[in-house]
Amino acid sequence: MNNIKEASNYTGLSGIYKIINLTTGRFYIGQSKDLNARLKSHLRMLRQNKSRNVILQNAFNKYGEKDFVFEVLELINYDKIELDNLEQYYINYLTPYYNICKIVNSPSSGLTKEERSKIAIKNWQSSEYRNKVMKAKEWYYKSDTTEIHKKCAEGRKLFWKNASEEYKTNVKAKISKGNKGKIISEAHKELLRNKTKGKKLSNETKVKISEALRRRVRKTKRIKVEYRDGRTIEYLTISAIIKNELVSSKSIFKSINNNCWVSKNSRKFTLLEEY
Repeated sequence: MNNIKEASNYTGLSGIYKIINLTTGRFYIGQSKDLNARLKSHLRMLRQNKSRNVILQNAFNKYGEKDFVFEVLELINYDKIELDNLEQYYINYLTPYYNICKIVNSPSSGLTKEERSKIAIKNWQSSEYRNKVMKAKEWYYKSDTTEIHKKCAEGRKLFWKNASEEYKTNVKAKISKGNKGKIISEAHKELLRNKTKGKKLSNETKVKISEALRRRVRKTKRIKVEYRDGRTIEYLTISAIIKNELVSSKSIFKSINNNCWVSKNSRKFTLLEEY
């Protein structure tokens, strides 16, 4: 870590610390009664590829030691309960990516996904554990979440900005695969329409939407035209629709995008059989 020498300034001091990945903006939050000893322990285990935190270890292996720094968030007189509460506060407030467990003192840190699932199911049967989780949620919802949401959004933007193109492609592919074949109810469509109603889009956003629709149309075998009297006709190309229906491409894309009637409410266009 770039500033590991500074750890000696915190010998014997207790508090909350953060290990930050400078490339991605992601970080880990922890506590210790001796910050210097804890940070050196982290570094030793990471260098030996033996850290129990597999997510942090993988990032350390990928980006290298030079891309990580530590930061002391808060110093307090040692008190285990106070440290636990303070660490839980920072985890709830800052939502660290590298913390596998979001509940302080959870026994499932460093385990595989299957092992953590088994422990989570077992823990949830305990009323004490459920109360602990509910207390953390209660704090979140009672606090002023505007600033929290803002920080979370900034963190996500920073992460996405610094993410590799390979990662972005994989994420988009997974989202696309998950949405394929998904049926949206009319009630949900109406909710989405009301949510965006009256919202002004920038010219840049409009261009992006238009280009996305054009690409979507190019991958489509057929386009259905529906009339108010119940008749339907199917076309293979946009140019054929423009020629026969005397309607602009702008109206076609508007109808497809918003699932609405155009040309004085006389026609509606729908994409069919995407591949």
